[in-house]
Amino acid sequence: MLTRMAGLHWSSLLLALLVIGSSIAAADGPVFSETTLDNGLRVILVESPGSSLIASTVFIRAGAMRETEALNGAAHFLEHLLFNGTTHRTQEQLYDDVDMIGAYNNATTQKDFAIFLFVVGKESAREGLEIQSDMLFNSTLPPEKFEKERGIVIEEIGKDMDNADYLVGLAMDEALYAGTSYARPILGSVESIQGLPREDVLDYYHAYYVPSNMTLLVMGDFVSQEMLDLVRETFGAAAATDPPPSPAPLRRIEGGRVVHRSLDAGSLHLTIRIPAPMPGDKDYLAFEFLEQILGGEGSRMSQACDLEPTLRTESLSAGLSLVGGRSFFDIDATFGTDVDVEALTERLTGELFRLTADDVSMLELATARVSKRTEEIGLRQQLHYYSFMRGALIAHAPPGFLAGQMERYREATIGDIRSAAERWFEDPPLIIVAAGPGLTDRNEMMTAADVGFRLPPHELPEEPESACDISIVDPLPPPRTEVDSPPKHITLSNGMTLVLSSNRSSDILAMHLMALGRSYRESPDNAGITDVLHRLLTRGAGEWDRAEFNGKLDAIGASVKTGDSPWIPYDDYYTTPEFSFVRFETLDEYYERAFELLGLMITAPRLDTSEIEEVRQEMMALIGKRDASARGLAKLAYREALYGRDHPAAKAVSGTMASISSITREDLVAHHSSYFAPSNLVLTVVTGLPEAEVVAAVERAFTFPPRMAADSPEAWSTEMPLAPTGTVARSEQDLGKQQSRITLGYPFEFETADEAALHVANIVLSDRMAFQLRERQGLAYSIGSSFSSWGTRGVLTAGMGTRPDNVDLAETGMAAQIDSLSLITVDEADITKAVNARIGRMRMRRVSRMGQAFYLSMDVLHGKPLLAHEELLSAMRHVTADDVRRVAEAYFDSDRATRVIVR
Repeated sequence: MLTRMAGLHWSSLLLALLVIGSSIAAADGPVFSETTLDNGLRVILVESPGSSLIASTVFIRAGAMRETEALNGAAHFLEHLLFNGTTHRTQEQLYDDVDMIGAYNNATTQKDFAIFLFVVGKESAREGLEIQSDMLFNSTLPPEKFEKERGIVIEEIGKDMDNADYLVGLAMDEALYAGTSYARPILGSVESIQGLPREDVLDYYHAYYVPSNMTLLVMGDFVSQEMLDLVRETFGAAAATDPPPSPAPLRRIEGGRVVHRSLDAGSLHLTIRIPAPMPGDKDYLAFEFLEQILGGEGSRMSQACDLEPTLRTESLSAGLSLVGGRSFFDIDATFGTDVDVEALTERLTGELFRLTADDVSMLELATARVSKRTEEIGLRQQLHYYSFMRGALIAHAPPGFLAGQMERYREATIGDIRSAAERWFEDPPLIIVAAGPGLTDRNEMMTAADVGFRLPPHELPEEPESACDISIVDPLPPPRTEVDSPPKHITLSNGMTLVLSSNRSSDILAMHLMALGRSYRESPDNAGITDVLHRLLTRGAGEWDRAEFNGKLDAIGASVKTGDSPWIPYDDYYTTPEFSFVRFETLDEYYERAFELLGLMITAPRLDTSEIEEVRQEMMALIGKRDASARGLAKLAYREALYGRDHPAAKAVSGTMASISSITREDLVAHHSSYFAPSNLVLTVVTGLPEAEVVAAVERAFTFPPRMAADSPEAWSTEMPLAPTGTVARSEQDLGKQQSRITLGYPFEFETADEAALHVANIVLSDRMAFQLRERQGLAYSIGSSFSSWGTRGVLTAGMGTRPDNVDLAETGMAAQIDSLSLITVDEADITKAVNARIGRMRMRRVSRMGQAFYLSMDVLHGKPLLAHEELLSAMRHVTADDVRRVAEAYFDSDRATRVIVR
C-alpha cells in the first residue's frame, strides 16, 4: 500500500475542520446513482451530506489475475509508479498540487483489482478529480524514477517477509489457488521485480489503465448531477478504448481437497472454503447474514468450539470472499499448536451442516440484521475506509446492488437463510487449508463426509425467544439533540470524568474510554498486565459468560475494540505506556444497553480462570512474533535506551514471556480494582443524544463496587517523565533479517512558545527525509519522523525500515537530514504545506464520531482544555519559515540522538 497524506488551504479549511459534525448526515439513507460514461467508465455516486469531504475511488481490474510469471507484481509496481509524474506534472509538482488542496492520496493492490483513493474537501473536488484522473491516465513512469521505485518495492517485500503472518498468507494462497495466477503474491517476488523491464510495465499500464476497465465510486458531500458533470469533465476526457480481454474466472470447485503446510509461525491457521452465491443471486443476502450467525464472538461456531476447551481458537471468523469472478464462503481460524486441526475442522464443518437441519432463531436473525445495518452505517461515515473495506463488493456487484443494501437487510427471513443453507451446504465441495508449525505436509482429494460434514455430536445451548432483548423491527428512535453544543468536561458523582459532545453529524454512538498511566500503574514484575486485563473485558461480565456477553454486544450491533489489532500491520499506534483504551460503537438508538454493557465490562469483568489462560497463550504467541521482528525489537530497544531499563516508559507494553506467564488471577483482580477506579477513567462520548440523557445513562451504568472507589491510584501526571536530556546511547542487534530497522531520537526541554513551530519543523523534516531517502534514493519503504510533546518536554524520533546492506548509508542520511534543516532553504510554501498536511490529517480523522472522541480524550490525557488540539492547529498557521529555522537550530541535533539498529 502506498500512502500520500497532503495538506489543505488553511484559510478556508481550518474553519471547515472546526465545524465538522454540524450538519445532519443521512447515514441510513444515502442517495445512490449509477451510470456509464461514453468512454466506458462505470460511475457510482453516493450522496452522503454532512462530512464536507469527497472520497473518489477508482477500481482497476488488474492484479495477480492478469499477470504472467514474468510479470508477477506489475500491478503493485504500477501502484507505486503512478505517483512519480505525468505528462503534465513532475513528481514534485504532483505532490505540491496534492498538498495545496489538502488531499489524502492512497492506493492498494488486491488479487484482481487495484484501488486508488483520493479524499479531499468538497470545496476542492474539481482539482482533486483532475489530479486523480491525470495520475491514472497520463502517467509517464519516468525512466529516472523507475529503478528507485523498484528498490522501494523490494524494500516492501523484505518488510513483509519479516512478518510470519505474511508468510502464512502466501502459503494459504498457494494452496487455495494452486495452478492459477491467483496463487502468485500480489507484491511479486524479489526475483520477479528485479527482472521487470520498464517496457513491459508500460505495456501493462497502457493495456489495463483504460476507462472501460475501471469503476469510479464517488462518496461524500455533493449533489449527484453536479458531481456527474464534474466527473464527465475530468475522467470523461480520457479516450475510449476497448476493454482488455477478461481472464478466465477461477475454476469451479468440483471436488474437495485438503492441504496441510508445515510452516515456522507462532500459531496454526485454518481456512475452510465453500462455493457461495454471487452478489445479485437470491441467496447472497442469506450468506451475508451467515457471516454473523456462524462467525465471531458469541456465534454458532464460537459456541461450538467453547464447548470443548481443547478446541478454543485465538480468532474465528466467517465471511464472503469475492475473487476471480467467483464467490466463496470462508471460515478462518487461528489457534494454538495444542489444538487438533482435524478435530477443529470437523467441529466447524459440522456447524455448517447443522444449518441444513435446524432453523436459525429469531434472535439470530434480529442480531444479524442489527449488526449488518450498524456496520454499514459506521463504514459509510468513514469515507476513507469504505472503498477499501467494500472494494471486492463494489468491483463485483451488479448495477444498483449497493443502493438496495439497507432495505434487503430489513427484508431477510428465517426461511431465506434455511433454503440457502439447504442449497449450498447439503454436500458441498470443500477446500481445507491449514498452515503452521507441527503439521505434516498433505495434499489430497476428499469429500465433505471425509471431514465430518454431518450433524455435530453436541447441542448448542438454546436461548428462549423471550431472551431476545431487541426487536425484529427497528426500535423507536431515541430523543435527539436539537442543536449542536461545544464539548463539555463533566465530573460524575462517582468521580469518573465524562467528556460529552452532542451533535447531529451521524447516527453512530461513539464511546472512547481511557484509563490513565498504563505502564506507570504496573508493578515491575507484572509488565503487560493491563494488556491482559483489556483482552479479558469482552470475555464475560456481570452474570454473563463470554458467549452470553458477546451475544448481548451482537444484539445491538456493537463494535468493541480493547486494544490495537495484532493482525493489522502498524496498528500499534496507540499501544503506549501512557494510557489504554476501549472503543465502543453502535447506533444512538441502542444507547441504554450500550452504556450498560460498557459499564459492566469496566466495573464487573468476570476474569474467569480458563479465559485468563487462553489470553495468556495468545499473548505469548504475539510476544514471540514481536521478539522475532526487527521492527518490534527496535521499538523496545529504543525505549529502553531512551528512558533507561528500569523506567516505566521502557517496559514492553504487552509484557514479556516471563511477566505474562507469572500473572495470576489475584494479580488481575487487584490491578483491576485500582487501574479501573473511577478517578483514573475518562469516558468520551460523541452522540446525537441530549446531554441530560447521556449523563443519566452513564451514571446508571457505571456503578463501581466500594473496593474500586476506595482503591483510587494517585492522580496521573500530565508531565511526561523523560530520560536525562544529556544521555546518548547506541544499540545494535544482528538477527540475520531481510529487513532492518533504524531508529534515532532524543528528548529535550523546549519553550512553550516554540511548540507549534516544533510540530511544523518536524513535518517539514519528515517530508524531506522521505523525499530524499525514499523517493530519490529508494532506500526505504517506510520512513519518517515524529515529534511528541507533553507540557514543555518533547521527543524527536526518526525511523526507517531498510535492507541490511543499506543500514550505514541510511543512518548517515537520516542524521544529515536532521542536522541540515536549520541550514537549507525553508520557504513559506514549505511551511504552508506542512501546516496544511496536519490540518488535512485531522480533518479526515475527525470525520467519524470515534475520531472526534479520540482527540478530545487526548486533550484530557495531556492536561489541556478541550479542543486544545484545534488551538494548536491555529497556532501552527502563524508559524513562519524563520520560526522553523530557529527551532531547528536550537533543538535539532543528531549528535544528541540515541541510535538503535536491528538487522
